[in-house]
Amino acid sequence: MKIDADVPEEFQGDPIRLRQILFNLVGNANKFTQHGVVTIAVSVKSKPSDSSEEVVLQWSVQDTGIGLTREQQAQLFKAYVQADASTARRFGGTGLGLMICRQLVELMGGTITVNSRFGQGSTFAYTTNLLPAIHRDPVASSLGTDQRGAGEPVGPLRILVADDNEINQVVACKFLQKLGCQVEIARTGCEVVEAISRTAYDVVFMDCEMPEMDGYEATREVRRREEGTPNHLPIVALTGHTSDEEVQKCHLAGMDRVMTKPVTLTPVVNSGRHKLQPYAAGC
Repeated sequence: MKIDADVPEEFQGDPIRLRQILFNLVGNANKFTQHGVVTIAVSVKSKPSDSSEEVVLQWSVQDTGIGLTREQQAQLFKAYVQADASTARRFGGTGLGLMICRQLVELMGGTITVNSRFGQGSTFAYTTNLLPAIHRDPVASSLGTDQRGAGEPVGPLRILVADDNEINQVVACKFLQKLGCQVEIARTGCEVVEAISRTAYDVVFMDCEMPEMDGYEATREVRRREEGTPNHLPIVALTGHTSDEEVQKCHLAGMDRVMTKPVTLTPVVNSGRHKLQPYAAGC
């Protein structure tokens, strides 16, 4: 991995989303490179100007694998499209990961491209717009990470979306960011528990069915850690089940609200604003 010397060590951003993009691209590069090397490079494409603090990073994942034709490259970032049927049979997968990468990159204000020669390898390059890290005053930091409860709200809501489905992640990010929220993603209940141990969130949207640790178990662990403290993190269950038994199961686990999937974004009449609401069949 090559990281230019002028790339800062810390940024404000979504580590889970950044990791997901990089892991998807590196995973693909490894899969299609039976002999040769995979090289990751990170550089600063543009530095903060007087009008913006954003730093644009240039990322690239280069491999010496099977490569792509021009026709294959033109179709590569579309949903459920892989290079061709023989590629799917030989290497597996649907190509959905590249479409997800494109959407996640665009959510961070960047673009993604591919440059490839058939039989010689490919280079996937993308940009991300990130803000410099905030270095807090040690005295202020010692008072705690969450100061929202004692006074006026500080900035936009910070929301953790827990869902292992990549499409649901992208949709949730788009909806919540359109509402002005800061959004991070967790793919398992274990990632939820780890995330809340280091970050103060205003609310968690918790998918009930996730690998490793499901949403019910993750919620119970969150509530266990809150015992004996004044803290109570609002947790909204996201479930595809609508029965009374499912709602009761969510509440018994410690969830505060239950929303049925899929969730849609609807305008608030005559206000110019939007709100999240569960999808209702027939509406």
